[in-house]
Amino acid sequence: AVMKNGSRPVIVILPNEYDLRRDRAGKAKRYAALLRYFDAAGYEYIDVMDAFEGVPSKRLFSGHYSPLGNKLVAKFLLHRLDEMRQRAP
Repeated sequence: AVMKNGSRPVIVILPNEYDLRRDRAGKAKRYAALLRYFDAAGYEYIDVMDAFEGVPSKRLFSGHYSPLGNKLVAKFLLHRLDEMRQRAP
């Protein structure tokens, strides 16, 4: 339906606090198989894990994303969407 309307679908991966802790411990992403599937299928996606780099997890979550976490996600998404738009044919 998105493509029928002339738009490009983009999948957004929103990791939770557990995912962030695993990432910072150097463990594989729990959703790594899903990312491989998206890559193989040619789906565009944004994994916002990198939006949290260098910020203590206590400041990012309060059950859900904290106000700071939401701000970082929004800023990251805007940046990545702009990059995707510029690369578009």
